[in-house]
Amino acid sequence: MIQYGQGGDEMSFRLVTDGTCDLSHAVALERDIPVIPFKVSVGNEDFRPYNGDPGLKNTFSIGEFYARMRAQENTHTSQINPEDYIRYFTPMLEAGEDVLYLAFSSGLSGSCQNAMLAARELEEKYPGRRLEVVDTLCASLGEGLLVWLVDDQRKSGASLDQARDYALALRKRIVHAFTVDDLNFLRRGGRLSGAAAVLGTMLSIKPILDVNAEGKLAVFDKVQGRKRALKALVDRMEACTRKPDAYPVFITYADCREDALLLAAMVRERFHVEIAHMNDMGPIIGGHAGPGTLALVFVSDEEKK
Repeated sequence: MIQYGQGGDEMSFRLVTDGTCDLSHAVALERDIPVIPFKVSVGNEDFRPYNGDPGLKNTFSIGEFYARMRAQENTHTSQINPEDYIRYFTPMLEAGEDVLYLAFSSGLSGSCQNAMLAARELEEKYPGRRLEVVDTLCASLGEGLLVWLVDDQRKSGASLDQARDYALALRKRIVHAFTVDDLNFLRRGGRLSGAAAVLGTMLSIKPILDVNAEGKLAVFDKVQGRKRALKALVDRMEACTRKPDAYPVFITYADCREDALLLAAMVRERFHVEIAHMNDMGPIIGGHAGPGTLALVFVSDEEKK
């Protein structure tokens, strides 16, 4: 179980996120950001990656997880319910902390709405405290990048209101340029028809996707072959920003580290920018996109429309 501190006196509020952010455990600990876990089921086993939950196995090898996916074991995730949120937030409020929670996109899960329900109940119980919930409209390390940047604001002395407004202003500029290697995982998740998956697999079609302005998955290009898919991710970055070094650039990958390293080299060669954080794609997002998923995450010059 990951242990977090109580926050320093210089911090005016507690910043919290959830297990879809895909920030590494080390980063979450270093930045003292509590991560509320989602439940993941693989076969007949239930897990809560990140800071765990009594009675459930807390973690597993991410390599094991993707190996079991490739073996076609059943995997599914469960959203965080209001009772879970109340259980996680209550000790912070009782300790006299105000909380800013950056939530997984409402376009992909009902968890954000559940967090808002919990916040209303807790604000009535703790009238002297504040619990603000921001729908990030982001997922995976796109959510992680937004959390990272908001935390930088917090460390620079931003108030809860300033940090919340910063998150709201930036959330539609977070680009999640990603591709998947096996279309059948999107088919199983109901995000692609069976016929499209079969035809796409036969032709080695690789979709290039993003999370749109509504926080939902959207295809913005299709290319043939994995190498062209990686180039398309870098092309997407070039099309979206004239200042690629203005913000950190992240990469997340689902059991395809060699491709992630190649993508990082392509970014370095084209933009002379180093990847600030590279990490495994966790089981919440990876469990739907499948092994071989690869994402380049950065901040666009303009908001998504």
